[in-house]
Amino acid sequence: MNSNKKFGLLIQGPLFSGFKTEPNYNCDCNKVINLILNKYCHLFSKIILSTWESESGKIQLDQKYKDKVQILLSKDPGQPNLFSEEPSDNSLRQFFSSYRGLKKFKIDEVDFVIRLRSDLFIDCEKAINFFLKEVERKKKLLNDDYKGFICGTEFWINRPYAIKDFIYIGTLKNLRQFFYAQVLLKKYRFSNNKSDNWPERDSVLKYLYLKRTFSRDKNLLKFDLNFFFPFIPKKIKNSFQVFEPSQFNLWQHSILNYFSIIPHDVRKTLEWKGRKFSDFPGLFVGDSHEKFIKAEKNLIELTKDYSKVNGTFFISGKNFFFYNPIFYKRKLEIKKRKKTLYNKFLNFCIKVSIFNRKIHFYFFKKLIIKKIKKRLRLIDDIDFTQR
Repeated sequence: MNSNKKFGLLIQGPLFSGFKTEPNYNCDCNKVINLILNKYCHLFSKIILSTWESESGKIQLDQKYKDKVQILLSKDPGQPNLFSEEPSDNSLRQFFSSYRGLKKFKIDEVDFVIRLRSDLFIDCEKAINFFLKEVERKKKLLNDDYKGFICGTEFWINRPYAIKDFIYIGTLKNLRQFFYAQVLLKKYRFSNNKSDNWPERDSVLKYLYLKRTFSRDKNLLKFDLNFFFPFIPKKIKNSFQVFEPSQFNLWQHSILNYFSIIPHDVRKTLEWKGRKFSDFPGLFVGDSHEKFIKAEKNLIELTKDYSKVNGTFFISGKNFFFYNPIFYKRKLEIKKRKKTLYNKFLNFCIKVSIFNRKIHFYFFKKLIIKKIKKRLRLIDDIDFTQR
């Protein structure tokens, strides 16, 4: 790494971590952390391990690194009591611990910070080298609009408004703001419903919402608040619905201005909970960095191309759905903070709207099939011998 930029490393999480599907498996994260320190300690100006008070007796850093790593112990915040009907989850724990860890860095100490899970190994040198090149690319792309960005693990055309959370790289200011949004808005939900709830999407939308509503980001003020509660399922593939181009406008803007992802050659160096990247063939299947660059230029066209190949959803040419029931449902939940008759009515509206989109999907597919058949009939009627 040939750069005068200073990097900080924040390692966050418990000291032992397992898989829900394998109750007898327990990864000793001390081994992962010590491996990271052994290979890449020299790359960082400051290193912080942020975990829980209950983990203090489990920390076993190699003796040679004890003076180089600052340990931060926090009280477990538990699960927040949400405004919505959806069940809560453990995402606040990692967000709160990460935010406290980031507060321990000073602006004059580091230019950028890498936040890693305690159970995750990655080639930090490759990640840093890529990130510095990505900074230069984004600066040339955005010119005066460049304000820094957050680099995540992966993104998907199939899953709008989501960045995978295994690794984050960014300026201290941007990362602090990202994790502060998760803590500040811990009782909010931005997803459609319980089945669509996903921390990787919820965290992105909370960050964008904070930048618009509290930081008054001038570029985000162009978007009405309902755009921050997109009426889109977790996965658009196999949704059998029609979507409007405008539903992707905020995501298009965000991909260009606020986010990036690590490329596949860096991603494949990942080891999670003691297992190699190749041991998870169905997990790290996000789209490539090359596709991300195409999405920066025209996400709508890329999504339309994906719909044509996939055939299980459709992007309309015009915006013809004028009602976003998710926005009004979330707005009501925040105001009332309990389940009411209005909630039931809005839940009914959501179901009706989804049904309506499915009907439109069937209608559009029929039209498309008719057009293809008509065109094929025209070709059959042409006499190619008459030239």
